[in-house]
Amino acid sequence: MSKTLILVRHAKAEDLDASTSYKDDFKRELTHKGKEDAREMGQRLCSMKIKPGIIISSPAVRALQTAEIIAQEIQMNKDDIIKSKNIYDSTAQSLLEVIGETEDVFNSLMLVGHNPSLTELLIILCKTNIENIPKGGIAGIRLPVLSWNNITTQCGTLLFFDSPKNK
Repeated sequence: MSKTLILVRHAKAEDLDASTSYKDDFKRELTHKGKEDAREMGQRLCSMKIKPGIIISSPAVRALQTAEIIAQEIQMNKDDIIKSKNIYDSTAQSLLEVIGETEDVFNSLMLVGHNPSLTELLIILCKTNIENIPKGGIAGIRLPVLSWNNITTQCGTLLFFDSPKNK
């Protein structure tokens, strides 16, 4: 038995400017293009018949919007998305802790968050030459574990990697 982890970087959001505070960064929304890209990524996941058992998202507006749009496209209830403040402004290690707290009844998990921690996590879990998960990018990883707590470095196999740039 194995687990499947789907990493999703939030889609394109409003730009930051020099006056943007930490609090304002949290509230940034997806742009029109970001919403279209999230919808496209959700449709691609749906065409691959990927429907995670659970979605955990950063509570930052742009990440939550991405999670909700993808959930709709893969026929999941957006009200079932779990928000974890430990995904916002996180490290790869804190993402591993969030994943490790997931109930083992779920064999697949979608984690919606931010760079650089998402890309760092991908590199920690898989042997890959991917240097960056772009905005709206998705990566699927097979983990040969029975429990989310048992994930180790380089134990994963990259199943797929896609982004809005791949038309």
